[in-house]
Amino acid sequence: TPGVRIVSLTNRNNPGRALARTFWDARTDRWTLFVYQLRQPRPDRIYQVWLVTRDRQISAGLFRPNPDGSALVEARHDVEPRLLRAVVITEEPPSGSDRPSGPVVLAGGAAF
Repeated sequence: TPGVRIVSLTNRNNPGRALARTFWDARTDRWTLFVYQLRQPRPDRIYQVWLVTRDRQISAGLFRPNPDGSALVEARHDVEPRLLRAVVITEEPPSGSDRPSGPVVLAGGAAF
């Protein structure tokens, strides 16, 4: 669709292992994240998606991957396109965090 922006996320420590892509329709503020080949988090952790701007980190949802390592996360967040710097997935406590505190699992820069 015209106007949809794509952010690819990789694991810098093991670039061939896990991959994710975020599709962002800035006109409707709709975010769709597809994750592939992601290992299960530790039993006492969950994955959290962050939209990182110049001055804040916006939580875009919590998830656990399916047994095959895939996941789909959908969210709606109003973010000024020129302010988005990155989309990041971290490992957090089961109820999530107010800001990223756990290790970064996947990350992708947003250059629009």
